[in-house]
Amino acid sequence: MPDPIVNHAIEEYLAGLVPPRSSVLQELEEHASTNHVPIVGPVEGNLLYLLARTNGARRVLELGTATGYSGLWLAAAVAPLHGRVTTLEMNRERAEFARANFARAGYAGMVEVILGDALKVLPSLAGPYDFIFNDLACSASQDDFALRLLDLCLPRLASGGLMVMDNAFAGSRILDANPVANVRGVLEYTRRVANHPDLETIVVPLRDGVVVSRKK
Repeated sequence: MPDPIVNHAIEEYLAGLVPPRSSVLQELEEHASTNHVPIVGPVEGNLLYLLARTNGARRVLELGTATGYSGLWLAAAVAPLHGRVTTLEMNRERAEFARANFARAGYAGMVEVILGDALKVLPSLAGPYDFIFNDLACSASQDDFALRLLDLCLPRLASGGLMVMDNAFAGSRILDANPVANVRGVLEYTRRVANHPDLETIVVPLRDGVVVSRKK
């Protein structure tokens, strides 16, 4: 993930306010720091947890499993309601690593890791989901990638459900005079959800930007 937009000192201050994490989350934070693995981090992870918990989410869909870090926060949010998390990952090694982390945290029975390309897997998922976290918007070079994900996710989002997209600022590249293709896609995604008649949207300037949309 690109460097946070906010001041690093502010980022550390906010991280200090996050309640103590599980040993698995702490290990993954150390793993990310040592191996330069992009994760949402404890502050955004706590935001995801609170959004899903406040919304009473039972069925969660995540696009981009990676190490399972953000999925652990979401699993913790739905666990009190005996909910489920479905998370998509196209890299086999990462998917297996994430499965092991979910099992270590005690969530093996409630988290399903599906191996495959999100654009190909999403049409097979019926939904509806109460909460969708899109952590893939900046991960492809095509300028229509983020919008294709949006078109597939929106019909699968329940009424009153939340759809969250990470990396809304694309490491400040949204301010470039001539942004590259994937950044153009992120910009168009944000414009689309901000003006969509069926959505209520706000962009939260946390880390690399978080777009939160509620389906009416």
